[in-house]
Parts: sequence; structure tokens; C-alpha cells
Amino acid sequence: MRRLLALSTTAAVASLTLALGCTVPAQATSAPVSQDSQASAPALTDQSAALPGTSSTQAIADATLELPKGATVVSSANLSIPVTFTTTPNTPIKLKLVRVTDQSEVAGAQVSATAGADGKGTADVPAKSVEAGKYKIVDEGGLKQSGAITVTAPAAPGTEASPAPSNSAPATAAPSTTAPAQDKAAAEKKAAEAKKEAKKDERADGLDKYYPQLAKDLFDKDGNGTYKVTGPTAGGKSAGIVPKGLGSYYSQKVDFSSANCVALGYGAYAKKYEPTLKRPLECGYMIAPIDSKKPSTGDVAIGVMRIKASGKSKGSVMWNPGGPGASGMTLALVGALYQPELAKDFDMIGFDPRGTGSSMPFSQCSTDEQLDLDRATNSWGKPLDAAEKEQADITKRFAKDCFENTGKAFGLNGGARNTLMKHLGTWDAVGDLDMLRSVVGDKKLSYVGYSYGTRLGYVYAQKFQASAGRLVLDGVVDPGDAKAAAALKSLNASSNRYQDLNGKPVPAAKAGAKAADSEVNSEEQDNIAQGAGFQDTFEQFAKDCAAKGPADPAKQKTYGELWPKLFAKDGSFEGDTQLQGTKFECALGQSQDPKVLSTNSAKLLQTLETGGVNEGLPTAYERNLSFGDARTGFFQALYSEDLWGTLNVGLADLKAGADGTVMMSLADQYNDRDPQTGHYAPMLQAFTNIRCTDANNSANPAPDAHLRKLAKLYDEAAPFQAASQALGTPDYCQFWNFTGTLPQAEKLTKVPNVLVVSTSHDPATPYAAGPKLARMIDGTLLSVSGASHTSYNAEIKCVDDTVNNFLTSGVVPKDGDFGDKLKTPDTTKDDRGNTVTFPNLCKVKTFRDSDFVTSTTKAKAKDKVGFAVLHRDSEAKYTVSLTTGSGKGAAVKAVVNAQVAGMTTDNGGNHAGVFQVPAKTAPGQYMVVLKDARGAFVASRPLTVQKTAVPSKPKPPVVHKPKPKPKPVAQNSGENLSNTGSDSAGWIFGGAAAILVGAGALLVARRRKGEQN
Repeated sequence: MRRLLALSTTAAVASLTLALGCTVPAQATSAPVSQDSQASAPALTDQSAALPGTSSTQAIADATLELPKGATVVSSANLSIPVTFTTTPNTPIKLKLVRVTDQSEVAGAQVSATAGADGKGTADVPAKSVEAGKYKIVDEGGLKQSGAITVTAPAAPGTEASPAPSNSAPATAAPSTTAPAQDKAAAEKKAAEAKKEAKKDERADGLDKYYPQLAKDLFDKDGNGTYKVTGPTAGGKSAGIVPKGLGSYYSQKVDFSSANCVALGYGAYAKKYEPTLKRPLECGYMIAPIDSKKPSTGDVAIGVMRIKASGKSKGSVMWNPGGPGASGMTLALVGALYQPELAKDFDMIGFDPRGTGSSMPFSQCSTDEQLDLDRATNSWGKPLDAAEKEQADITKRFAKDCFENTGKAFGLNGGARNTLMKHLGTWDAVGDLDMLRSVVGDKKLSYVGYSYGTRLGYVYAQKFQASAGRLVLDGVVDPGDAKAAAALKSLNASSNRYQDLNGKPVPAAKAGAKAADSEVNSEEQDNIAQGAGFQDTFEQFAKDCAAKGPADPAKQKTYGELWPKLFAKDGSFEGDTQLQGTKFECALGQSQDPKVLSTNSAKLLQTLETGGVNEGLPTAYERNLSFGDARTGFFQALYSEDLWGTLNVGLADLKAGADGTVMMSLADQYNDRDPQTGHYAPMLQAFTNIRCTDANNSANPAPDAHLRKLAKLYDEAAPFQAASQALGTPDYCQFWNFTGTLPQAEKLTKVPNVLVVSTSHDPATPYAAGPKLARMIDGTLLSVSGASHTSYNAEIKCVDDTVNNFLTSGVVPKDGDFGDKLKTPDTTKDDRGNTVTFPNLCKVKTFRDSDFVTSTTKAKAKDKVGFAVLHRDSEAKYTVSLTTGSGKGAAVKAVVNAQVAGMTTDNGGNHAGVFQVPAKTAPGQYMVVLKDARGAFVASRPLTVQKTAVPSKPKPPVVHKPKPKPKPVAQNSGENLSNTGSDSAGWIFGGAAAILVGAGALLVARRRKGEQN
């Protein structure tokens, strides 16, 4: 369930590389190469488009910074650096020398060059008399960079010269003079410091090779390669509710600065976008305890990016992109650029959840080389048993690597690493989110979460109900409960294929019905449902593909006509005039039958079932495309409609059997693999660590027969991607060292209104999970017609306006359809199997009933009457009055002591209480009126005050003979016992809190009545 940046590319565009040589002074001699360990900037994850003004190619460049071998050279008046580069043929490029420490340019160290017809070129970058330090060669936008160049000061007279690369000019002797001893000592000291600085970034096992520079500076100050996160810095001020024992964390001061953004690898982002924003990017680390119940266990560091409001700030909006495991820091930048009006009033906050991105320690499992080998191991095509064993071995080893390497660089032993892993899940991550809320000064959390980020938002509301503010959850991950299987009713509804929970095809009326002997648990059901979601989106793509490629050549359009953006300046296929002018043909054929299209798709993929290592289709990356990678690339392209054109190019290449570069590029994007360095970002490992820490089946591993059954069920739900035989392989979580830590989902009532966004044909998070969650949290559902993963920030006006108005004022539209009118109505299924029709692009439905109820409609003076306020304004003051008339007008006649109760609602807008009918209230008809703090009418309930019986005067006692005792009345005799108003209230109101139960029952009855109508 992942939310990734939708990008498309070809090998030529994706492979701008820089190789270094150096021209150095004559006195230099050759020396070993020094490699810089400055971390590359994480990719802009989980947005349906790149940042404004940034092409897909540039966005890939942001995430793919090459670090080839660098050099050590000596500063001189004639120093220049020859550069060999590879990029798109005949493309001009501007290169410059920058300082590693702050990414600042070196004056006069720039050069322009043009690649030849083969895409290769050379240039000499001037570096005259630069001071000692570390440098890199980067392109004009700062998005591609070379390895590091260490420049040392010239040797003092009479001392040995600094070493230089082997391709330098021959060394000659320097003039022989005698230098003062102090000069020699200073030179030696400086050389030792440079050597120590170079060694500081190295660790024998390479675990810290891609750690950001800020982490190295803060957590490995002595440079010995063992890291330690120190405690929080005092000096801040907490806000809102602070959990007991965590005051120092909630009131910490975070060092937000532009320099920290550079040290975290975001210097190029700052340079490119700060002129547009007219304010800086600020970054820093927030310190959080590994275990909030036992802070002495140790700490983790959470990477945070902040962009302050352009106007007067009203608070913050925090963002999470999903994954789980995706880096979220740059979403602050996305919010500021895409939603400038929102960013005028609110600070934008992006963060990397614990164990991800720049947060320390982040998740580390297998090495890059091992991951490449795992992907190249093309088990499909081997005999079933052998293929399953091969994949199971890979899975088991990967899980073991996660426990072996995560936190190892921080000096944690096996037991301590296990403890750390236990606290990398969602339940602990929402604690960091609450802490961040306080640190930035917000009493309530305002939040936007995509995909898995919706689970993070829901669990936050579950754990911190009183601190929840305005939450937007887009692309819902099924929250899970005893009725989770109902979501399977939506399996592939568009092509009328349904199945029960045993995977048996059934009529639509029986879809989702649980068979008595079902062995499929809720997590497995969710996985199958997600497969069905991908199938649904595949059918949208395939039908569109077939319609764009008609059999009649006269009606065919070219790739350039159908997808002009792909071939525009900085587009993914820029300069590919041959493809631009090629008539479009759908690689899957012209059929509109989903079954035929699915079969054609599966057969294409199955051509890659070679059963060997690195035996798939050749690519431009010197790695062959396997069946698994092709399938992964297919999934990646289904995340966004913007990638459908690219997907057809890749499928056409696959059909021709000539080249797998496009599909491999898509697979690399999904796996967050840098095409230049071959490094996998932490997201892949964090995805597994978080998911398996939340829930796993390690205590009850699935037998082989069950695994095969699940694989078959998945392929039946998503036949477009099916292999020729379904491999029953275990999940990573089956090999976890502990049971899951995420509590079961529950219905939430004490939270404010939550806006849930669900897209009709979302491939990764099926639509049905949206209405299900909205019901569970008494929220509001914004439904959107579309086939991409999530909808906010995708330039859909009715979505952006609705979300922004909600975040700004808490207001949502009235129930109904709105937005652009669709040419053809769209349909999908909700969690109860009902058809949802979209005449317009957007639709709103609220599941949040605001109400005011009383325990009775009849009472007497002095009687106690219970009342409940439900889902009104959060933490707001209200009064209850007893009036004559409707209670709406100003000229109402109030009885004595008209105000009978006052209250403040909880965070969900609820309150339960009891008032007493004033003693002097005359019999008659009254209204129990709810008013807000301004005295304005909100709601009312009728109350009849009955006459109180007057006791008769006592008479002298009369002696009577004893009478026989009456026979007891049988309980089933049908006789009714009379109740006063207070008596009838008593069964509901044993205490004030019980009003919510009674009021809830009234609301349930009303809802049921409404649903029956």
C-alpha cells in the first residue's frame, strides 16, 4: 500500500553521469581516491506530479545523485578539472564547482558544454586557487553531482607535496628551501586533520555511507563510526496536552535552519524554490524516546522540514506521504508550492517518521548488491517447488538482515536492536507526531495523510483523541475490524467478477460473504482486495489504451498528439522525434473485453519467466528485466494516469522482445533505487519494518498449502499480472522476532469531523475503504472520480478547494454532487456493495450526525432530565435553557431559572449531563433549548411538564381487620407499571456519562430508519 511519486523516464534521460579527472600542479603526485559521503536529497515522494516548474526528468535527477570516484588535489593558480559526462545526445549542459559543506558556488568555476551524438562529452571546469576543502561538480540546477574532490593546501616549502590522482601530470621537484619549524608543524597538523576528516565518514561495514551529513555531524562527533542520538535540547515551549513523563521532549527546542537543510541534502531544493517561495526552507532534528513508556531506553531523531506561512501564521499543517516508509520532509515544499493560499495562513511541516528517510536510525536490511541480486533471481519459470523455496529463502534472509543491520551503526547489540525494531511501528510513530505538534506550538493537530498516511492519521486520532484537530485522510488504507471482509464486495465490480473469502467465484449478491470454513484472515483479505483494486485500475488503463489505438490507421494518432507533455521540453521522452511521430498502437490489442485484455497482459509478462539469474530482457542499466521487475514496473505505472503512455511504451518494447529499459526504470522507481549509484533509499526496508512491526503472523506461520491458496486468490483477483503458475511464498512478516504491536481498530466518537478522500478507481487503496473509515469515525467522505492513487494536490479544483476550506475553517460542502460534469457517469462500489454513481467529478456525504437529545419528553417540577450534545463544535461552551415557545425567537417567555445547565463539549463536540426542572415550573408545554456561547439558538427538544399531585390531608387512623396479601402479578401478564418522568430517565442515566449510551441508541435508531427509507 504505497504512495510514490509518479515519474516516467527513458534510459537516456535518466542517465546523466559525471566522471572526474583532474589537472593539477606539476609538483603533485598520484594518490588514492577519496569518496564523499554526503547524502543525496531524498525524492519528492507520493505526489501525483513533480514540483511546479520541475519536469519528471528533473524530479528523477533530484533523487538520483551519482557519487562516482572523486580525487584529492592540491590548490594552485592553474588548477582545472576535466569532466566526462553522459546525457541526452546533442544536449547542452552547464557545470559548476560547489562546496560540499553548504553547496555554495565557487566564483568563476563554471563551464558550458554540449553532448555529442552519442550523448557523451567533456569539459574543463576552472578551479583556480580554490581554498582547501571538499568540492563537487554539479549541473546548473544542482540536481546531478559528481563524487567528491578533496582540495588540500599547497605544501609548505621543504615539505612533501600533497598527493594527486594518477592521471595528473608527472611530478617535479619543488624548490628546496628551509621553512620555519612552526610552518612545517602547521602543515602537518592540517594534513592530519584532512586525513581524519576523510576517515570520519568511513565505516568498515558501509552502514553509514548514505547517512546525511547532519547526522554525521551531530551523532558521530568523534568520527569513530559509532553513532548516538543525544537527548532533547531544552529551551522550547510545549503546547496543548503533554503526556506524563515526556515534558522535556514536548518542550524541546529544535534547531530549524537553512544550513541544516543543506546538510540533509536539500540544498538544490532550497536554491531552486526559495526564490519562488520568497522564504527559506528550514530543517532540523526533533529528538524522541525509543520507548515513550521508558525514555531511558534511548532516543531516535526525527527529520523535519518547515516552511513558515507567508502571512500571519494560524498554526501548522503536517504532511505524510504514505508508504509505509516514504520520506515526507519535502511534502512541506509541495504544500507550500501547490497550495499557496493555505501556506499563507499555515506553516507547512514535513517529517520523516521514525525509521525512515533522514530520521536516525533509519531502517537498514540487505545491501544494495544483495537487493539487485534478489531482483535478478528470476524464479518464475522454474519447477514450482524449487521456485517457491528460492523465493522463501530470499524472504527469510531479508527479514534477518533487517534485525541484523537496523540500529547497528548506533552501537546497539542484538537485544537493543530488537527493542528498537519493536518501536518503529505506527503506534510509536503517532507519538512522534503528537510530540511534533507540541514542539511547533500547536494545541491541536492539523494533518494531511496519503495512503498509509491515512492509517497514521487514524491511529493518531485513536491514541490522542483530545489532541486531534482537522485531519484529512486521502487514499484510505482499510482500518480493519471484524467486518473488514465486507470490503471484498467491491472486488472487480467493473467486470462483474466476485469471490467469497475462500476465493470462490460467486454471484454479486453473495460477494464478501464469509464461508464457514474460511481460513483467510483480515490482513490477507486486505491484500487480495488491493490486488482487485489494481485490476480495476488496469482495466481502466487497458480500455483507454485500446480506445486510443483503433485498428483503422486513418483514425490513429501519434504518441506526440496523445501525450504532448511527454515530448515537450524537459518531458520524459524529450527529443525522441521517432517515437513522437509514431502512430500509437495499444500493446494489449484493440479489444474492450477486460478478460481478453487481462489475458494479453499476463501473456506478455510471462514471456519473462526464464527461471535463471539475470536472464530476462536486456536493459540500458546492465541489468536484465525479470518477470518480477516487469510486474513491479506495471504496478508502479498504475499509480498515476500520467504514466499510462509510458506504460504502453514499456509494454510495446516487451512485446517486441528487444528492450526492457522502460519497465526496469518503472520498477526502480517503485523500489526507490538510484539509477546512478545503485543505492536503494531506506523506504523499501522501512516499508517492511513498519508493516511487520504493526502486524505479523510469526506466531502462527502459514503452511505451504495456504500460501499457494493465497497466491491463487490474488491472481484470480488481479489476472492481468498473473504468472503461469502462482508461487506460494511467505511474507517477510512470517519471520519477525515478535508479534505485532498495533492495537485493533475501534470506532471513534470523541474526535472532531475528519475529512476522508477516496478515489473511485484508486489502484492501491480501493474506494470501498473510504466510506468504511468515514463511518467508523463519524466523518465526512469526499468521493472523487478517477483512476490515480489519491486526489488532493493533483490539480483537481473541487478536491483542492474542499480540502483547503476544511483545513482553514473546518467547513465541508453539503451532501451532494459538485465539480466538473463528467461526459460519462462513473460508477464504483462502496464497502457495503452499493453502487456509487458520479455524474460530477466530486461527491460529498457526511456520516456525522450532530444532535441534541433528552432522556424523556415528560417530567414534573424538580424531576431530573438527562441530555446529550453530540458532534457539535469541539471544546465549545453551550447552555441549556427551559423556555416557552420554539426557543428560536428573542421574544420568548422564559420560566424562572431559565438556564438549567452549562457545559463545555469534548474534542468530538460531545457532552452528557443532567438538569433539574425548576421547582416553580408551572405545568405546560416547554422547549429544552441548546444555545451556543453567543446565546444563539442551536437545537431544541420538547418537554411536557406535568402537574404534581397534591397530597390529601391526613385523617384519623381507622382500625381495619387484616386482609389477605394480594397475589403477585406475573411478569408476563402484560400489566404496565407507571413511571414518572424521573423514573423513566433513571434507567438511562445511572450517571451523567450514561447519556451517551442512550443518545447513541436514539441516533442509531434514526440512522436505521433513514437507511430503510
